[in-house]
Amino acid sequence: MSQTWAKCLDFLKGSLPLGEYSVWVKPLQASERNETLYLNAPSASALKYIHNHKSLEAAIVLAVSEQDKKLKVRFGVAESGKKTKNQTKHHTTPLFPEYTFDNLVLGTANQVAALASRQIAEKIGSSPYNPFIIYGESGLGKTHLMQAAGHLSKLSLLATNPQKT
Repeated sequence: MSQTWAKCLDFLKGSLPLGEYSVWVKPLQASERNETLYLNAPSASALKYIHNHKSLEAAIVLAVSEQDKKLKVRFGVAESGKKTKNQTKHHTTPLFPEYTFDNLVLGTANQVAALASRQIAEKIGSSPYNPFIIYGESGLGKTHLMQAAGHLSKLSLLATNPQKT
């Protein structure tokens, strides 16, 4: 990884919302050549998101400029290896390690949603809740619930299908 990009990541982690940083910035692959920093997104949709959210793109360019004013920034899509027919596509959205059911603060506003989320995660694929939508005021734990369900469903899938790691 580029040393310049490593410094930029430190800056961006402190200046962007954690979710935006983790999902859109951290996965970028960086390389430097000829006074140009190439930032390659893992997919075309990730690149499109960055380009469509000008404030995010500007924050990245500004962070690079703060480290090296001569360095130009070029965005692209990372080349992926060829996939065989038997390869399964895995979802790669990062889960925040601190958002689990173990440290979820339960209250009257999120108790039912927490129970349903846990049931869905434990019985992924066979739950009667499809789709499951959580709606509520800010600060009630919606993101925490979805992240916790993601952690638990990942463990449930590994327990039932140990070959899928």
